[in-house]
Amino acid sequence: MTSTLPTGRYSAPKRRPRRRRNSTVAVLALGVIAGIVIAVVAYRNLAPGPISGDDLGFSLDGNSATVRFTVSRDDPSRPAVCILRALSVDGSETGRREMYIPPSATGTASYVGTVRTSHPPVVGNVFGCSYTVPAYLQPR
Repeated sequence: MTSTLPTGRYSAPKRRPRRRRNSTVAVLALGVIAGIVIAVVAYRNLAPGPISGDDLGFSLDGNSATVRFTVSRDDPSRPAVCILRALSVDGSETGRREMYIPPSATGTASYVGTVRTSHPPVVGNVFGCSYTVPAYLQPR
């Protein structure tokens, strides 16, 4: 006995539609390109800069804050500027000072700067450092 289906009674077996190979390759290529773009943007935004200032500590005295900090730079032969600031108990900035950092022999050097404040400070720190030294800070 042979097993055959009567004609016209049952539909033809359904076949799975084939995925298009081109669309799969295109989606993979877009994913790789998006990953590369994200990596480049993250590197530019999160990589350490050519110069940085790191807090070592601070001391408070009435309406001033003395900040001890180190400056690390990739080119110690260039002068730099660091911005020191003092904050009050509510978190507002009560004092700011730009400090000239002269060229040095080593890539990392320690400095001390005092910031005068308008209100009693609770903390002093380094806001940031840059190689772009304003003309009024340049030694004469």
